[in-house]
Amino acid sequence: MSKLTRDQKIGIYEHRQQGESISSLAKRFSIQESNIEYLLSLL
Repeated sequence: MSKLTRDQKIGIYEHRQQGESISSLAKRFSIQESNIEYLLSLL
């Protein structure tokens, strides 16, 4: 997994708030679903 930029992290949060699924976000940002879940749990 490559390190996410600040802008990518913000994008993940915003897309999730708009209802995008975790699996879709994982594919969009080329990272594992568990990493998306972890990132969102920190917010």
